Amino acid sequence: MKTLYGIKQKYNLKDYVKYYQSRDGNGKPCNVQSGWISGIEYRCNVKGEIELTYILADYIGSSCGHCIRPDAIIKRATPKEPNYGYREYLKAIITGDENRIKSLEKRIKESKKTLEELDNESRR
Repeated sequence: MKTLYGIKQKYNLKDYVKYYQSRDGNGKPCNVQSGWISGIEYRCNVKGEIELTYILADYIGSSCGHCIRPDAIIKRATPKEPNYGYREYLKAIITGDENRIKSLEKRIKESKKTLEELDNESRR
C-alpha cells in the first residue's frame, strides 16, 4: 500500500472496483456501480486537511469520471471483460464521431441553403 501525505492509498490506477455513486436523503450510500480507477487526486478541503479522492470511470482512457472518496468504494471487483473497458471506449469514440459527422452535414446543408438565398438576392 502506498502512503502519501500520511494517507494510505488502498487502490491503484486501473483497479476495477464496486462503489457507491451517491447518497440518499438520509446520508446513506446508495446506487452501487462498477468502474475503473482512472485517476487519483489529493485535495485540500476547507479545513486545510489533505484528502484522497479516486476518479472512477466506465473505461480506462476516459478524461472524466466520478470523484469518489475512499469510504464510498466497496471492494475490488472482477471485470466482465478484462480489457480495461477499451471496447466501451472505442464505442464511445465511434458514437461521438458519428454525431459530429451528422452535425457537420446539417451545418453544410444550412450553409448551402443560405448561400443560395444570398446568390438569388444579389441577382435581382
